[in-house]
Amino acid sequence: MIRLREFQLELLNMLKEIDKILKAENIPYFLVGGSVLGAIRHKGFIPWDDDIDIGLYRKDFEKMEKILQEKLPSNLMYCKIGENKIPNAPIGYLYNISNPEIRLEKTETIDIFAIDNVPENKILKKIQAIFSSIYHLCIYRTPAKNRGKKAYWFTKLILDLFPDFLLNFLQKLSKKVITYWNKKETKNICNIFGMKKYYKEIMPKSYIGCPVLKEFEGHLFPVPEQWDKYLTHLYGDYMKLPPKELQNPHHKDFK
Repeated sequence: MIRLREFQLELLNMLKEIDKILKAENIPYFLVGGSVLGAIRHKGFIPWDDDIDIGLYRKDFEKMEKILQEKLPSNLMYCKIGENKIPNAPIGYLYNISNPEIRLEKTETIDIFAIDNVPENKILKKIQAIFSSIYHLCIYRTPAKNRGKKAYWFTKLILDLFPDFLLNFLQKLSKKVITYWNKKETKNICNIFGMKKYYKEIMPKSYIGCPVLKEFEGHLFPVPEQWDKYLTHLYGDYMKLPPKELQNPHHKDFK
């Protein structure tokens, strides 16, 4: 088993590579979630963290998906939304493939999230949330996990009854719905497929704003402009460490 710190340093190298590519292409991005928390609280990785999360506004995310695969060095592989063979979330994944003997689910991974505008109206929010679940289901076509027995059996029933052509149609339709508000100016944005789920991830657009540079493992990377409000919104008292029993890697096994 690889040591966690070695794993983190390899992730850092991957982040530096994607930072270089996106800067050269004038595509803005920023750390999100636990990576922002690590930058502010630890000036680097949360000591027990085992991945990196970055985000891009939807229009920038679409640009990134078009150019990233052809710009990466041979030791890295980018999977566009829907191309990832490991069902998790409809986001982008950057993998370290330098060692072909290590399976993708065990290798270093950067999660790449699209940030979307959110409607003001409560009913329209509910519609966006519902269609985001439909989109997730149509992308991976596996029953919902960790959302209770009702959700599991409901999604399994849909997958059993709906033919592929209908699921393909629903996939295209649901993406159009969840991204519709990007055509408009809205007060709030959302990392729809973020760790905290739809409603908790909704926040004022000004929290991300124009990202600013903060230290992360001795390097400067962009984080949300109002990072204090961003972190408070997601984590509450974010400077307080969780209990010892929760200070463990979430995705991989380490020595």
